[in-house]
Amino acid sequence: MSGLSGESRWRFPALLLLFTLFFYWKILLTNRVMFPWDAGDFFYPYLAFVHEELRNLRLPLWDPYVFSGFPIIGDPEAQIFYPPNWLLVLLHPFSPLPYKMMEAHLIAHFFLAGLFMYWLARDFTRDRVAALLGGVLFMSSGAMVVHTEHVASIEAMAWYPLVFLLARRGLLGKNFQWTILAGLGMALENLTGHWQHAVYLGLLLFLYFAYEACAGPQRRQLWPHWILHLLAIGAIGAGIAMIQILPTAELSGFSIRTQVTYWDVTAGNDPRYLWTLFLPNFFGGLNGVPYLEEIEPSFNYLFLTVPGCLLALVGVIEMARRRNFFWLALIPLAAELSLGRNGHLAGLIYRTPVLNLFRHMAAFIDLGNFGLCLMAAVGISALARLPDGSP
Repeated sequence: MSGLSGESRWRFPALLLLFTLFFYWKILLTNRVMFPWDAGDFFYPYLAFVHEELRNLRLPLWDPYVFSGFPIIGDPEAQIFYPPNWLLVLLHPFSPLPYKMMEAHLIAHFFLAGLFMYWLARDFTRDRVAALLGGVLFMSSGAMVVHTEHVASIEAMAWYPLVFLLARRGLLGKNFQWTILAGLGMALENLTGHWQHAVYLGLLLFLYFAYEACAGPQRRQLWPHWILHLLAIGAIGAGIAMIQILPTAELSGFSIRTQVTYWDVTAGNDPRYLWTLFLPNFFGGLNGVPYLEEIEPSFNYLFLTVPGCLLALVGVIEMARRRNFFWLALIPLAAELSLGRNGHLAGLIYRTPVLNLFRHMAAFIDLGNFGLCLMAAVGISALARLPDGSP
């Protein structure tokens, strides 16, 4: 499988595209179903207004339709400076933005999530089939799909594998060209507007770089390069995103979201939600099963399938066998942090600058989901006894 010719380079990405089209064909080709809730009630009005302004060659500064007028340029989730959104203007320049086009744009990010994870997993395993299954698992994982209505969250998570891949190549190869590209990817991550995920991606890179510099096989060669590469990624990503950060900083002083309390920051999931990794209907609500909780629990679904969880376990064991314990530590850490005050690290997060600016520690599980999907690809490669690299 790993010996496929270069002519098949795009065969597996094409399979990911076909999987995406098969999964979402009713959204794309019929009027019988649509993405509900925040996608239509919050994000579409924002994106439609921004689209209308841009196609008329106006920079969206003030939205007269929100409250009694609102400085929309200060809201990062309006995504005014997110380059993929400009494609909507180029593709539909002569009339208002159709809702279906926004849905297609969101579906394209699910495809990108799978494609980028495919590239990352192939870099780890040197096996296209294992990488393909890792990409499918990531783009269709419960932690991704249940947030479909949260457009900015999906777009932010879609860039995780690519930024990590570029940053990893820059670090291990001590190649600043890859690092600069990682910084550009981090800028895109910031411009999606969901800064909680951007900060968590920065935390992931910091932990990975620090581990490789302190315990990785190239640790003697990585000092002090890892710090320089990490700072470069952060500087490029934040520097480009300043076009959005500065107006948001001005507006944020008037937002109640800046008045987060300990209870806001440390809100997490019940430990039972971890059962949904392989029991998606644990809380009910799917396929006609009544809800077993007082509140709608869909954001707690983390489904990876039973084989997916087992393959991820095999992958973690394989990495530990190679004396790489990063993923063995990251995944349980992310799960523990996602529990918030139901766990043991809520107080630490509340006292940590930057991390204490965001509500709901439950989002930390997205780092764990990222690691699980990548390790599932490593597990497939290990079970197939295929030659792979030594990450």
